Amino acid sequence: MSRGSERMPFSSWVYDCNYVPVKMSLLCELGRAYQISEQEILEGTGVQPEKLASQFMRTSLAQFVRAYENFVTRVDDVTVPARMAAQLHLHTYGTYGYTLMSGPTIRDVVDNALRYHRLAGPIYHTRWQEVGEEFIWQLTDPVMPLQNLQAAHHILAMQICFHAVHMRDALGDQTYAPLRARMPAALRPFQTALETTLSCPIAFDAPSPALFHARTMLDRPTVFSHLLTNIEMRAQCDRQLAEHMATTGISHRIYNRVRANPAMAPTMTLLASEMNISVRSLRRLLSEEGSTYEIIVDTVRNSLARDLVAGTTMTIEAISQRTGYNEAANFRRAFRRWTGVSPKEFRALNGSLRFDSPESTRSETD
Repeated sequence: MSRGSERMPFSSWVYDCNYVPVKMSLLCELGRAYQISEQEILEGTGVQPEKLASQFMRTSLAQFVRAYENFVTRVDDVTVPARMAAQLHLHTYGTYGYTLMSGPTIRDVVDNALRYHRLAGPIYHTRWQEVGEEFIWQLTDPVMPLQNLQAAHHILAMQICFHAVHMRDALGDQTYAPLRARMPAALRPFQTALETTLSCPIAFDAPSPALFHARTMLDRPTVFSHLLTNIEMRAQCDRQLAEHMATTGISHRIYNRVRANPAMAPTMTLLASEMNISVRSLRRLLSEEGSTYEIIVDTVRNSLARDLVAGTTMTIEAISQRTGYNEAANFRRAFRRWTGVSPKEFRALNGSLRFDSPESTRSETD
């Protein structure tokens, strides 16, 4: 079984200013130790040093990559990726970080890390899979072209270190280490820093990084597991993902068409016809934007279902019809997948009004 983060577009998504500049600010802070000014690090990013600390400041992935390129052209210290990761614990990621920390088990942590991957501002795609008695976390290709190989290797090493730090955060065990790791030969200059951070044997014999954990780790509880908090954090993450889809490219057009009437969502064939392109071309365009038709429909239904279950007295049968499910049983399964609980439990946890009839209450089962 293998799971991977969705592909993200080179042309628009990586240039959207969606992120609090935590990483960029930390890079500037580290730069001072090397007598590199903020102006030098931020050169060509369009970010003014005096604006970096503003609560309203948001930056893009492309801007961070440019800043890192500026940094490594002035000093190539292979300990910087590990030093960056050591200061960027899960709580510094806001909603995304608290979603991971409050999940029931490590399986929920890695699943949510992929589902909400773009909210973390990643530079490399990730995936995980279960193989035999191990689960493997892998980094694959970058989300945008990286012209500066020196910076690309630094950022790759940093994202590897993030995984180790965040696993320890989720477990509440700062001594936890993977079983082993495999790295590309290009990262050999980072060997000492990686061994110190990962605390496991590393072989430099793989085309892309992979960290191996005991499969039993997936069932380990997280240190801050809390059902109600996790439900709320996941809802916020889902809203943020929906906002991304509602404002970007082809995904934006389809999202708004589906949102207008989820019960009668237009088919791929109809959408392609309206755009004067083939279904195959539409799928390709969505893939380039890091999405699919199915993901968009699922996101719309998820958002609407949460609102209707928590904020109205509509029966579950009525909500299932409103969100495009002909069978209430199918809706309940989808709702549990979205939230981790049944509609009845979600409504109770959100303190909303009771169902509008005894019959609807009896019809709601887990």
